[in-house]
Amino acid sequence: MDSNDATTLVLCPPSPSPCPSKPKKEHQHTSDYHEFNEASEFLESNLLQKQPKQQLAKQFLWPSGDLVHSNEQQELKEPLIDMDGFFRGDAVATAGAAQLLREACMKHGCFQITNHGVDLDLIRAAHDEVDTIFNLPLTKKLSARRIPDNLSGYSGAHSHRFSSKLPWKETFSFRYKFNSNLHLHVVDYFKSVLGEDFEHTGSAYQRYCEAMKELTLMIMELLAISLGVDRMHYRKFFQDGRSPSTRSLGCKLGDTFMALSNGRYKSCLHRALVNKEKKRRSMAFFVSPREDKIVRPPEDLFGRQEPRKYPDFTWSDLLEFTEKHYRSDVETLKSFIHWFTSNSNPNC
Repeated sequence: MDSNDATTLVLCPPSPSPCPSKPKKEHQHTSDYHEFNEASEFLESNLLQKQPKQQLAKQFLWPSGDLVHSNEQQELKEPLIDMDGFFRGDAVATAGAAQLLREACMKHGCFQITNHGVDLDLIRAAHDEVDTIFNLPLTKKLSARRIPDNLSGYSGAHSHRFSSKLPWKETFSFRYKFNSNLHLHVVDYFKSVLGEDFEHTGSAYQRYCEAMKELTLMIMELLAISLGVDRMHYRKFFQDGRSPSTRSLGCKLGDTFMALSNGRYKSCLHRALVNKEKKRRSMAFFVSPREDKIVRPPEDLFGRQEPRKYPDFTWSDLLEFTEKHYRSDVETLKSFIHWFTSNSNPNC
């Protein structure tokens, strides 16, 4: 599969993982990366639920100082943005939605949208297939495991990337191409890695991704309006891109868009708070530009009074950094820029 123009959908099954780690110090690279090993530890979520803590492999244990406990956190009151008026071309409703979006993105980089236009039956069908994948025998899942330099496939606890403080989760990732002549490439991927019996599963995610693509591009237009730049600027940037509760959808900005907004909008680190009583499932639709696209904010966002905050880079540069050199945290973009400029100017 050509990795230059696909979107990644990441599925996570029920997960009893501990809270995510606190951010590391500036420019700190992790030492727990390792090359793929056939003997790497793998994790099934059902096994963790039954396993006494004292019997867990040390790779899955997290120091208490690295955990963020629920009683330390305040509930985030992110705004609920109604997309209906924007879709209908209502100028007043669009202005109101753009203002809410601007405030949320400047403050913490995440928001929820309602009246998003994605068929609820389509979302439910995609959720239903999560168990189809993660209830498979481990040997079947491992037959579709991720390999180095490939974002698609099964991963148990990301053990192909890390050797300590492994997250208590399983994921299954695949790519959706925004502009592809292969109309059923998601279906074909599921059949190729899991077998012909998974054509129905692939079809459910193919339809889901097609709907999410259209919604994503509309959100890019609203983001542009909220920043006061050409409405089509971000839509055009992402329209040939790639990706590595059902009545509202949660949206989070990442490091790429933080750079595209010249730092005006925040990147929101993904954090999942789970518990022992309720199982958690996630469907994450990641949207990224083509790997050779230059990440650069529109000229309207910088000038004499607001200089450029980040140098030009490609998305493949950022991907290499987070996949091979750094474990993502709230300082990822700052640390990436330090790494990128050091490597671009080795004599500096």
